[in-house]
Amino acid sequence: MQLSNINEFKVVSKEHNHDHDICNACDPMSAIAHTIRVTRIRIANLCCSGEEVIIRTVLDGFRGIEHVAINVVGRYAVVKHCGTACCAPTERMIDALNEKYLGASIQEVGADEENEEKPFEVYGQQAIHVCVVGILFLIGLIVDLSHEADLAAMWIYITSTIIGILPIVHATGITLFVRKSIDIHVLMLIAIVGALASGDYFDSSLVVALFSAAELIEQVVMFRVRRAVKMSSAASAPSKVALADGSLVLVEELKLDMVCAVRTGEMILADGVVVKGEGVVDESALTGESLPVKKTLSSEVRSGTVVQNGYMEYRVTKTSSESTMQKLCQEVADVQADRGEYAQIVDRFALYWTPFILVSAALFVVISGAVTKNWDDGLYRGLLLLVLACPCAIVISAPIPAVCAIATAARHGVLIRGSSVVERMGLVDSVALDKTGTLTRGFFKVVDKLVLAETAELADAAMACAAAIEEKSSHPLASAIVSDFLGCIADGDKVLPPIRKVQVIDGVGVSGWAQINGVWKYCEIGNERILEKHGGTAYATKAQLARIESFIQEAGSTVCLLVAVDDDVMLVMSMMDEVRPESVQFVSILQKQLGFKVSMLTGDTESVARYISDVVNIPSDSCFYRLMPADKMSWIRAQQHMTENSDVKGFSGAIAPTTYSPLAPPPVDHAASDAVIDDTTAGEEGFGVRKSRKNTAKEVHAVTHREFSGDVKPHHVLMVGDGINDSTALACAAVGVAMGAGGSAMAVTAADVVLMTENLLMIPAAVQMCQAARAAMIQNCTFALGIKVVAIVLAVLGYLKFWHAILIDLGSLLIVVLNGTKLLQYKVFEPAAAISNDGAKATAVGSSSTTYNPIQQA
Repeated sequence: MQLSNINEFKVVSKEHNHDHDICNACDPMSAIAHTIRVTRIRIANLCCSGEEVIIRTVLDGFRGIEHVAINVVGRYAVVKHCGTACCAPTERMIDALNEKYLGASIQEVGADEENEEKPFEVYGQQAIHVCVVGILFLIGLIVDLSHEADLAAMWIYITSTIIGILPIVHATGITLFVRKSIDIHVLMLIAIVGALASGDYFDSSLVVALFSAAELIEQVVMFRVRRAVKMSSAASAPSKVALADGSLVLVEELKLDMVCAVRTGEMILADGVVVKGEGVVDESALTGESLPVKKTLSSEVRSGTVVQNGYMEYRVTKTSSESTMQKLCQEVADVQADRGEYAQIVDRFALYWTPFILVSAALFVVISGAVTKNWDDGLYRGLLLLVLACPCAIVISAPIPAVCAIATAARHGVLIRGSSVVERMGLVDSVALDKTGTLTRGFFKVVDKLVLAETAELADAAMACAAAIEEKSSHPLASAIVSDFLGCIADGDKVLPPIRKVQVIDGVGVSGWAQINGVWKYCEIGNERILEKHGGTAYATKAQLARIESFIQEAGSTVCLLVAVDDDVMLVMSMMDEVRPESVQFVSILQKQLGFKVSMLTGDTESVARYISDVVNIPSDSCFYRLMPADKMSWIRAQQHMTENSDVKGFSGAIAPTTYSPLAPPPVDHAASDAVIDDTTAGEEGFGVRKSRKNTAKEVHAVTHREFSGDVKPHHVLMVGDGINDSTALACAAVGVAMGAGGSAMAVTAADVVLMTENLLMIPAAVQMCQAARAAMIQNCTFALGIKVVAIVLAVLGYLKFWHAILIDLGSLLIVVLNGTKLLQYKVFEPAAAISNDGAKATAVGSSSTTYNPIQQA
């Protein structure tokens, strides 16, 4: 926007007392922030790439629009824009789109985009019109074949043409004079008028009848595709909720202040506040916290969470359209608007296809007529080229398989974030796996302790400090320490001490300050890197070091953590995890069925890593241990032959953990070297004084990052992880898959694919789905383009008739749609879904007979 326009806008705004509606991007002196929001706009009259170009052209005229994603199949656009009046307010965008007769309206979250559409109500009038045109053509054909009333047949053909051409003329007027573009209606009108002018009344009537029928069939087919995709995406969500009085209502009919009842094992379907009862709720799918949360009177509950134990009645505070679960469904719909590489190539091709055919048709008519002197034949063939100029089948060839693959995967609990991810996932040939929370359940249990403190009171105080600090972490080891200290959440009476200045130490552990008996103590919990001998600050005598080393060796394949208070080591804990029951089969499918190279990347010790890799049959030379986050990213870069300057999805510069809240997705801030979880300054006396005998200048944990070399052939790596330390590797990989059920919020944010279940076998199923989708894209693009080229050659050589061209255009579109929508019935997820993780016997790390039930421990 030019300065003069801004000043003009200020004048207008003052007249209407809205001079505050100018953001600081348009006027640096304004106090209104340039805030980006996301709006979903339904485009009722969106049917092909022609309308997509018009939509982008209209929205390009607005200031403050960051990104526009358009889903031709779903008939909506997702717009990221600044909503202030000086930039791109939603109402003005809607009005501008409707000036082009696009039927734009705001699509609310959770609203049913097809709620006004009933097949007969929408297409009934058009069907009647098609039937009238078709019947008149058939009558004319019968009369024509009798050879007794040629004049009558001619007028019947003309009548059929006139009736059928009216909608085409109307659409052509909008296209030429309102949208100022060219589409299939313009081409068909030229072809029909040309046929009438040359006296081919049979052809003109046949073209009108076939084209009208083709348009109706296309719209009905796409309507069914939209409905199938919507049903596929929403099939896994419960449709009804139980009220406190025992009645059942549809989720979308929930009203504010209604009281719902929920029992053990049931999902909470709306956000609300507990008004009766209590229970333990698993919120891991939303917050990444693996530790269940106790809910009592006045506690807030969120949709999409599951009650593990108890009975509650809660008052609805947000309608279903505003709930967290509906927003997840909305994300599934929004990612379908993403344009993959194939779709972008096809779009660019289609942009030049129609103008090229138009120019070619005109040149052909002129050259053919001049050379052969048969202008009628040249004109006829030129009109055939116009009919074949429609690129609809070509444009829809790539988006249809991608949209259907995303919908089918979502139905089985796998959220794929866009068509571009579908394409990349179809190219994967190497898989990197995190250990904790991925190959293992990530539910640890403290199985043994080595007490180095002088008294039991000091040991208890150290455990209390460790539990209080770890309570702010989402790492699985943290929940084990908290559970060991607090015991059962429902019956426990222990209280965690106050804490301050909690920080994640990259590749080491976590540290912070805890108040014990009114005195602030500095506490560090982590692996052996917290010790002085490994570059840390924690002190232990030679005798204590010997006991620690002996304890770790005896612990074998369990995980060991040290607890230091005021830089004195007080405790060493060994913790046991379980290998997921499906992990062995998961790795076997990746290696044998899909032929992938499988590697394990973990920050754990060599003994633990070797044990897990042996259990799941990962080769020893593909087991990488003691890796820092940067090491994992370096390994993936090496496998993909990426340079340091290569793009990483969403990340740039130095990579490190970041500030996060245990109840919300973390902001990405890679400038810091450590992650400050709680940076509240304390006013209590004595806080912040390290009571250590050592120089605190040694506090930086020196870690040398490792270098890796990849294979000669670059790989497309799929990385699977669940923790904060995995987020950089997930962003760097060709495809990052996060364990959304229990995974950290940061990992979920960085991933391209989110696994909303605990079943690892869904990952190879999703890969196979994406491979099938990519194959369907290639098949569709090749067929749609190939059939058009063949038809054009036949038309130029004079072997094609008008009705041939119409049938080729319609038939290619239907074949492309059917080939893409077959993915909606793809059964690759069924074998994986049949496996119940809860009923399977787990293999415990460090023990072949002991298993750990996280619900009992909670």
